[in-house]
Amino acid sequence: MDNVLRFDQLVGRYLAEKEMNATVADLFRLIVAHARAKEFEKAESLREKLMDTDPMALNEIITSAEIIEQEKKESISQDHLTVWADLYQALSKEEGNALYYAMKEASFFNDHQLFTQGDRNSNLYFVNQGQLKMLCRQDGKEFLVKKLNPGDIVGIETFFSASICTTTVSPFSTAKVSYLEKSVLQSWKEKFPSLETKLYQYCLNFEKTHDLLKKKGLDRRTQKRFLIEGDASLRILGTNGARIGNPLRGMVSDISASGLSCNVRLVKKEIGHLLLGRSMEVKLCLVVNHDKRFIGRIGTVVAVSSPPFEDYYLHINFHQMLDSVLVKELAHSFRQPKKKPTSYS
Repeated sequence: MDNVLRFDQLVGRYLAEKEMNATVADLFRLIVAHARAKEFEKAESLREKLMDTDPMALNEIITSAEIIEQEKKESISQDHLTVWADLYQALSKEEGNALYYAMKEASFFNDHQLFTQGDRNSNLYFVNQGQLKMLCRQDGKEFLVKKLNPGDIVGIETFFSASICTTTVSPFSTAKVSYLEKSVLQSWKEKFPSLETKLYQYCLNFEKTHDLLKKKGLDRRTQKRFLIEGDASLRILGTNGARIGNPLRGMVSDISASGLSCNVRLVKKEIGHLLLGRSMEVKLCLVVNHDKRFIGRIGTVVAVSSPPFEDYYLHINFHQMLDSVLVKELAHSFRQPKKKPTSYS
């Protein structure tokens, strides 16, 4: 790496002396040296400097980018590529590199949990080696929902939306995983605007957790849901029950005796995540048998879903269930819900 240090010194001197051609040439050589040494962050940082120094040095700018991407691709573990071949085939070389180098590696042993039922999790886990178990605890008993093998992905619902974990995942003995942190989605938006959508579409190939639970007779949605038409006004409540801020306006998507799903417009994604677990005052205006009905309830936000290019949905569990008379009226007034959006009530 003596040459790299020498190039750093030369570039600094040329920049000071305004010798543009020499500066561009040495920046280019320095970028290549860092890329071939697998120091990709440094190489990309210097390429940014190259573009700032001489935006017209197109040959060096384009060629250095190609060299960096090629070195990145050649450095990807072959074992990783074998397990995730279908995923990388759906991505461009640049997107594949961005995905791989955003991943972190972790090993889990025995019953050390990746995440736990009832807690929050914002990571997306890719199983590389070993076998894991997905468990659900209900009525004081623990049930095996699914065995997870290399090529499986878990944490999909909590990564692409904000919701509470409905299962626990841990290895049988030892497992190696790659994982993405949720913050990476924001960093991709400018450079790789299609990557989140492609990853989300790939994840749709995996059976949803609530479908797995339903197959095992562990479906948490014990109350029948109904599609309805109506307006919702939602107000955040503090720990002392006091109202906070202005009401959020939304459209009801579906409802059950124990909760509802509501479409709302949120300016910033992070606002939705902050609502998770908060108590809300819910005021509804529903059309039941052609008449308007006004309903008020206190509830808790148990999930915030926001698939790419779609509106936000708040999923709220009521602290007090709707009365049986109203539920019967709903049953006679409305159709069964479609698959989407998924309700968490």
